[in-house]
Amino acid sequence: MSELPLDAYYDLTQIGEVAVSPTGDRVAFTATEYDQAADEAVASLFVVPTDGSREPHRLTSTSGASAPTWGPDGDRLAFEDEEDPFGNGDEEDPFGNGDEEDPLSNGDEEPKPQVWLFDLALGGDARQVTERDEGVAGFDFSPDGDRLVIESRDPTDEESEYLDQVREEGGPIETTRLQHKVNGAGWTDDVTRYLFVVDLDDPESDPRRLDDAHGGGAFEDLAGMAPAWGPDGRIAFTACRLDRPDDTTVRDLYVVSPEDGDAERLTGGDLTHGAPSWRPDGEGVATVASDPDDPPAPAEVFLVDANDGDDRSATRVPTRPSSASSRRRGVTAPWRPSASTMTVRRR
Repeated sequence: MSELPLDAYYDLTQIGEVAVSPTGDRVAFTATEYDQAADEAVASLFVVPTDGSREPHRLTSTSGASAPTWGPDGDRLAFEDEEDPFGNGDEEDPFGNGDEEDPLSNGDEEPKPQVWLFDLALGGDARQVTERDEGVAGFDFSPDGDRLVIESRDPTDEESEYLDQVREEGGPIETTRLQHKVNGAGWTDDVTRYLFVVDLDDPESDPRRLDDAHGGGAFEDLAGMAPAWGPDGRIAFTACRLDRPDDTTVRDLYVVSPEDGDAERLTGGDLTHGAPSWRPDGEGVATVASDPDDPPAPAEVFLVDANDGDDRSATRVPTRPSSASSRRRGVTAPWRPSASTMTVRRR
């Protein structure tokens, strides 16, 4: 076997997130490449025909694209990016902070992820469809493709003053949380996450907040609310609304109408549910869940009845141990069109 030269590392390309179009003729994916001259990793968004008739086409020219998601008609492709994905912005630091980062800031002075949208039928660059001060942590298309549901932190005026003080002056950090710090996220705070509805056909309108679709929980900064818009019009999401949310990793499954109203809890407060995926007929939601009392145990797929919230039942779906053995955030369970079978996929 020949010796592998060190420079070969820069020829490595790592495929990240993959999304197949609804028509099955194209695949969008993120790929991380390595720029030897700049000594940095660059994550870009690509699209390629599934029949292999063309080479992958690069859609973004700067690093940071993630979460590619197709609209239901296959003509729109949305994704998240922290900066202009085409390098049209000011390359200088917009905050004037220099090269040194305050150890207490946890990177909060960096640009926040926003949702961008390609119209592949019309062509051209993607347009930015959100401008949230706290960024966007997750999103999904409505069944007809004219709206998005997004997840975003929504601080009160008092909370915004505190965040500005911490980010601009470096502290002091004030916390009332038991889970006051999370690896990979930094210091936690009391800012509530909500779901918002964005009208894609009216770019000037403000996102509409769903007041009862709010999150909570010890590790929500990492897990997120995972919004999923179902075929019957309801939106599924995860949250922890127990009496002591910082004292457990439980996450329950909820559904809410996009016209607002009360959120309905569908699970019983005993598992850590994530990655909700609606059955195509709208009768159930598959989740990947783990036992909060046994963290090393493999995650498993559960089917939750979307119309039977009274008993909050969740039925375990038989899977091979190897197919659902990774942690919850690394497993997805997309449905096939028949609504009777799903593919359990490890990332």
